[in-house]
Amino acid sequence: MYNPLKWSAIFLQALWSAGSRHIFISPGSRSTPLTLAAALHPGFKKSIILDERSAAFTALGASRHSGKPSLLICTSGTAAANYYPAVIEAKASGVPLVLLTADRPPVSRQIGSSQTIDQIKLYGDHAIFFHEAGEPTDDPADYHRISYLAEQAFRKSTESGGAAHINFAFRKPLEPDEEQVLEVKKIYHHSQDHQSVQSAVHSRTVRLHPDIAHQISPAERPIIVGGGTTPAGNLSTSGLAFAEHLRAPVIAEPGSWYSTYPGRIFRFDQILRNLHEELIPDLIIRTGDQPFTKSLIDFFHKLPGIPVIHIASRNSEQDEALRVTAQILLQNSDTLELPQLEKKPEQWLNRWLEADRNAAASLSQLLSETKPFTDGHAIRIFASETKGFHQMISNSFTPRDLALFGDNYGKNHLNRGAAGIDGILSTAAGIASVAQAGEKVYCLVGDLAFLHDSNALYTIKNLDTPLITVIINNSGGAIFRMLPVWNSLNRTMGEDLFRTYFETPHQISFQKLAEAAGLTYYRATTTEELRELGLRSLTGPAIVECITEPDHSMEIRKQLWRS
Repeated sequence: MYNPLKWSAIFLQALWSAGSRHIFISPGSRSTPLTLAAALHPGFKKSIILDERSAAFTALGASRHSGKPSLLICTSGTAAANYYPAVIEAKASGVPLVLLTADRPPVSRQIGSSQTIDQIKLYGDHAIFFHEAGEPTDDPADYHRISYLAEQAFRKSTESGGAAHINFAFRKPLEPDEEQVLEVKKIYHHSQDHQSVQSAVHSRTVRLHPDIAHQISPAERPIIVGGGTTPAGNLSTSGLAFAEHLRAPVIAEPGSWYSTYPGRIFRFDQILRNLHEELIPDLIIRTGDQPFTKSLIDFFHKLPGIPVIHIASRNSEQDEALRVTAQILLQNSDTLELPQLEKKPEQWLNRWLEADRNAAASLSQLLSETKPFTDGHAIRIFASETKGFHQMISNSFTPRDLALFGDNYGKNHLNRGAAGIDGILSTAAGIASVAQAGEKVYCLVGDLAFLHDSNALYTIKNLDTPLITVIINNSGGAIFRMLPVWNSLNRTMGEDLFRTYFETPHQISFQKLAEAAGLTYYRATTTEELRELGLRSLTGPAIVECITEPDHSMEIRKQLWRS
């Protein structure tokens, strides 16, 4: 008997047993068996999101926070294509996802049937696993295979970091009868005590290879650099163990998940842009992904011949400067056994700490002397008042500015794999959807990135965990002002052309968008207004718009880069 509901339910139950807990569903007809199987499941947390692109980034945020693959369900055709940007980011940043796309049966393909596209390997190499599930049958062997397929999808997405894509072909009738619904309920009831099929993650003690130990031993001026990661792939413990052992300064970018450490260098962006001879290291130990701040990228390019040891949680090429001399692959549950080394003198670390204090004093003085409300003022207050909470940080200027102006960042989430400005609010919503009871989540986003993902406001309104979005509204894409095109066009074709084609100013009312979504709206045009508002004290889903002055914001950056 043709039973697509049972087929879908067995697949979902296997994913539940493996450890998935969240399903994000976009309504559609062809996906009816998958949607109803999800609706009937007593365990999964289900979220309904109209826009598939937003749904995919929301699932990405949930997976980024939890470390377990969230599930996505959509109908056939362009619905599945809207998952593409998040699929790209998932692989680039090592975040697990499982995509369940409904499809027309093979008999309906390639003959002009409505809402039918070629969904076979739709995401190309950006999906880390693909399987065509085939049409449902009532054969026990096929039920066993569909259950194993779910286990495969979970395992592949988790181990490799990325999206597993399963394509489901369904023919009509798509709706179950009463007997089929009762059968699925019995399946779920009898499977409640089913144990996970996944292998348990065992912690290991990892000993350094002698060749790597020999690169570390002679170093007198070591430095630790933390790049982006996810909570599940966080290797900051190993980085800090090296730092304490070697008395090394720690440079940790936003998104690196480093906790407080006495040798943390917060003003590294200022220091590296004007690096003095006495601060040049003879060994770099990296954790996490490729750094994104320009000063760190240039730093690696300028230091050929210095050993660079990369501690990574996933097997991915993360070496833009081609400087890594050795790599150590670890899980965050592993313990790295450090070699017996002599304690390094404290003078090296003290030099960096003194440079950090001097840079911090320059920053404080510059901000106090600058009267207009700039991006730097807003971001410094944001970093201070949201300390300890989960923060989703947008792309473009935002994470760079957090490194330049902020400090004490810890629980940062960034989509730095492909570094697009799409899906920022949705990712933040996904993080909030799996946050612990009583937590708050903050999102720091530019005005254009906010507009790019405004469909997510529908989801934000309905979250159990409040999400507070802080918009840096500097009238468009201010990041282009740091590129050569800014000076070039001003000299040759005029500022109007630059603003129209690159900076893209807008006249959108964020207040009206907030009101349309039923969200509380606040506005800050001065440092005093933002402080008086009290970001930490806000209790409900809200939008805080900071109206900043772009010219002074750019000038203050340039002064810090020169200091």
